[in-house]
Amino acid sequence: MKTLKIFLPFLALSLFSCSDFLDVNETPNNATADIVPPNLILAAAHSNSYRTIATTANELGNVWMNNWGANINAFTGGYADEFSLAINASFNQAIWNNIYLNTANYSNIIKSEFPNYENHKSIARIMKTYYFQYLVDLYGDIPYSEAHLGGANLAPSYDDDKEIYRDLYEQLDVAINDIQNAPATAKPVGSEDVIMNGNMGRWIRFANTLKLRLLIRQSELALTNAETQTYLNTKFAELVADGAQFIGPGETVTINPGYSNSSTTRQNPFYNRWGLSLNGSAVTQSYRFVGASFDIANNLNSLPPDPRRGRQFTLFSGNVAGVKQGQASVSTPVAISSLGVAFFPTTGVGTPTGVTTSATGSAQNGFIMTASESLFLQAEAVHRGYLPGNAKALFDAGISQSFTMTGATIGGYLTAVDSQVGKGWTATANKIEAIMYQKRIALLNTHGIESFIEYTRTGFPRVPLAITKQYPSKPNRLMYPSTELSNNSANVPTQALADVFSTFVFWDVTPPVAEPVN
Repeated sequence: MKTLKIFLPFLALSLFSCSDFLDVNETPNNATADIVPPNLILAAAHSNSYRTIATTANELGNVWMNNWGANINAFTGGYADEFSLAINASFNQAIWNNIYLNTANYSNIIKSEFPNYENHKSIARIMKTYYFQYLVDLYGDIPYSEAHLGGANLAPSYDDDKEIYRDLYEQLDVAINDIQNAPATAKPVGSEDVIMNGNMGRWIRFANTLKLRLLIRQSELALTNAETQTYLNTKFAELVADGAQFIGPGETVTINPGYSNSSTTRQNPFYNRWGLSLNGSAVTQSYRFVGASFDIANNLNSLPPDPRRGRQFTLFSGNVAGVKQGQASVSTPVAISSLGVAFFPTTGVGTPTGVTTSATGSAQNGFIMTASESLFLQAEAVHRGYLPGNAKALFDAGISQSFTMTGATIGGYLTAVDSQVGKGWTATANKIEAIMYQKRIALLNTHGIESFIEYTRTGFPRVPLAITKQYPSKPNRLMYPSTELSNNSANVPTQALADVFSTFVFWDVTPPVAEPVN
């Protein structure tokens, strides 16, 4: 299968400083997992796996959620495949290839025979679940039970996506139990954990939040499937009985293995793609290329004007200026807002795109799961009757945490938006629509793929298709990549382009939405 033929991990071989965790390509002794203990693998496992979610997957999600458009003032043909939806097996195949390759590090930690690494193994189980959920959400059936076996099995079979989901939940149960019952001999986790820095209590809360996300993904299916409804009722009752705690306000799950501007491989991967060039004197081509879409600009500028907009995009005359997706050119150049200072700290003005960014952004944390995402999941679970609590209070807290993350001042936004249909809780009859709109804004720019997956689950928010679209709705999933078709042809399901519009991940029962065009 694809790159499972080269499944040996990139290892972090030094623990002398946080920045050494990013020296992921230095393997002078060709060290393999059976002779390297888990604490020397963990940081590289975290860093390498995150990079794809922060860049390739994030970009795709932001484009398909009509958050981003191309800077047609300076580029031609931008996002042509994403806009037209005429995708193929080579389309964004790095999502599959890189996640499978780099999560092998987690499998190696889990299987390690080094004694007393129970906590490290639990962390690996949690993070492997985090990434494999995305593989299922984006592809459906995938190799799971036979994945990461290297030379022992170069053509792993495909497992049923629903059964994978059920096992991912059980893996989180195992991880939580092992943390709670770790023996006194278990080695403590330290700075090699570049996500939680060894805070095992936070790892438990994160694992519970991932359990929540796995369950909520199936909530639409449960409305018409009795077996799924029984399963969700049972699992939610267990969470309540266990007194499960979730990621809460101020607990955004971040990653930072020592990001800096000392080299391109050490920069925060989001910043490396869309921020400053290494010498700090100019923005990258990708930064100049990405601009706000007309749709997201409309939503951020319209009543009530969203105070976060000036942190998420550059402003012109106080507003976000967007371009319609698929628009090839305009007779007179127009302003197009680029990514904003919430992600690239401002040190001045004067670049062609309207903002001068700071190289300090290269050292910013990456985002694994924001507190907002967790709170919106909790709000939905309460609203659906699965958990006790106050759904509106959780919804409002999710919005507030988004303001905290972007550094915007919330002012009277909560009161003003509450009366806006589709955006606020009280005015919106279907509360899921309000949750999905606010989740879109909270995850804007940094975690677009999560918004897209939630869109395929719920059909919200309604976002227009590009002018150049060739199909009446967005794909339900991605095609299996050409690398898999070549290396695991005996097992990969047969597919055609039409399949991404007509076949579904098991939890996806929302009919495809024929969206309006820009």
